[in-house]
Amino acid sequence: MKIPKLKFSLPKLALPKISLPKISLPKISLPKLPLPKLPLPKFLKKKAKVEDEAELEAEVELAAVAVEPPPLEDDEPGEDKPKGKGVLPKLKGKARVLVPVAGVVLLAGLGGGGYFAWRMVKGAPEVVAQSEAGRPAAPEAGRKAEAEGAKPEGQPQSVEAHGEKAAEGGHEGGGGGGEKVAIVPLPPLPPPSEIEIMVRHLQDLQEQVSAGDSAAFKEMPKHLRKLGRAIFDAPPETWEKKENTQALISYLLRGGNPEAGRKALAGPKFFGRDAPIAKAAIAYLENVEGPDRDFMLTLDPLALDPTLGPSVAFVQSILLSRDRAAAIAKLDVARLLAPGGLVEEAALRREVGLLAEDRQYERFAALGRQYWARFRASPYAENFLRQFMLGVARVALSIKLEEWSQLDGFVESLTPETKRNIYLTVAQNASVVGNVDLATMAAGRARELSAVDSAERQRATVYGALAAVGAADSARSGHLLDGVDRAQLPPGDQPLYDAAAYVSGRVFRPPARGFKDKPAGDANTTDADLERAEKLLKDGDAVIASARKTMAREK
Repeated sequence: MKIPKLKFSLPKLALPKISLPKISLPKISLPKLPLPKLPLPKFLKKKAKVEDEAELEAEVELAAVAVEPPPLEDDEPGEDKPKGKGVLPKLKGKARVLVPVAGVVLLAGLGGGGYFAWRMVKGAPEVVAQSEAGRPAAPEAGRKAEAEGAKPEGQPQSVEAHGEKAAEGGHEGGGGGGEKVAIVPLPPLPPPSEIEIMVRHLQDLQEQVSAGDSAAFKEMPKHLRKLGRAIFDAPPETWEKKENTQALISYLLRGGNPEAGRKALAGPKFFGRDAPIAKAAIAYLENVEGPDRDFMLTLDPLALDPTLGPSVAFVQSILLSRDRAAAIAKLDVARLLAPGGLVEEAALRREVGLLAEDRQYERFAALGRQYWARFRASPYAENFLRQFMLGVARVALSIKLEEWSQLDGFVESLTPETKRNIYLTVAQNASVVGNVDLATMAAGRARELSAVDSAERQRATVYGALAAVGAADSARSGHLLDGVDRAQLPPGDQPLYDAAAYVSGRVFRPPARGFKDKPAGDANTTDADLERAEKLLKDGDAVIASARKTMAREK
């Protein structure tokens, strides 16, 4: 019995179809770039040759060929390489045309610019001539040395020599060196003349004097005389140079001899532009009014040479003494242009007095402090203190006690003797004009700084008595002048003593009888007493007026 064969068939499983989305790459179309036309410059059209244009076309063709990528160094001919490795992708469609064209345009632009730059330096003599025309002409020796390739004698090594060394090093290293441009060094400045050297030494001496150098103070007048003789004996051709004429003007404005200046001006070869300034300086020294001296006021110190501007500004301040504000402005310019020298020292001394006259108390005090901080060692410091005291005397006529605080700090920084003299001056002037509060303060400080039984202490007592004699203190009025010996007072202070003694002895004299008792006589006797009192007051006014005249003569 046959057993039937059973056939089993597995069901067929169909895999689902997965359809991938189609990714279309964007088409990149390069813009059509027309080849730029590069016209040659006009000055190159005549000089350019046909072979140069052929060279340019050859460069463009080579640039176009250079767009094709070269084979890699490790590629061997005939060797199979896997696709997509070691080679650039092939261009298809419009890219096969546009990419090489774009490369040609780029390389042509870069290469053309380099070509024209090379032509301008190498093959265009007009450009070289134009660049040479813009440079200052070299001296004869420098031109010969440049042609021979040697350094001129007495000249520093030019930049060209360093450029040659650098260019040689660049060629050895494989770098390309451009065309060397010759740089001719400027000729050295001529050495200063003897007149210039002596004037500079004079300026140095004056700066040392302002700093308190006693040796320079002794040498300065000797050097001025020596410099005057050198100017007087100088030959006429000396004054052809501007440097010498300006040195002469600086010498004159710094206190030189005008006769030496006249001798130099009399020569036929004096530098013309400086002649009016030299004449103005001589007219100022000789105090001769006229157009020559007035020319000094037309100059602008800020526009002049630095060696002349400060001195000119100082001289202008003296010529403008009647216009106080203009004179102060010129002194400010002089101090600005010459800080630390003798010109600033003299300008500060002069400006302090003008500020006191103009009642600018704050600036008066500020410049006084500035002078004393910088020039107290100067041999002219005593002149400054006298000038300051004159300023203080003017200030005491009108300044109030609360305004004195602007000066108090500077005055207290001085020596005790100087402070005492300043306070005595302030007390004297303030008491005469009736500035009672300032006079009382100054007299009290002067007494504190004076020795007992000294003449200065007695003077301070008199000034204090004048200030206090009008106070309603009858108990004190009779003792204001105690301890004062009239004979020890200076002649100018004796009338002030008399005035103080007369007023204090008459106004505050106690009555002979009590006020309750009726005075003897009738009303006519009272009128007579009033007339007598008025006469006595007039006599007192006459004494005070006489004292003022005496003080004015002493000043």
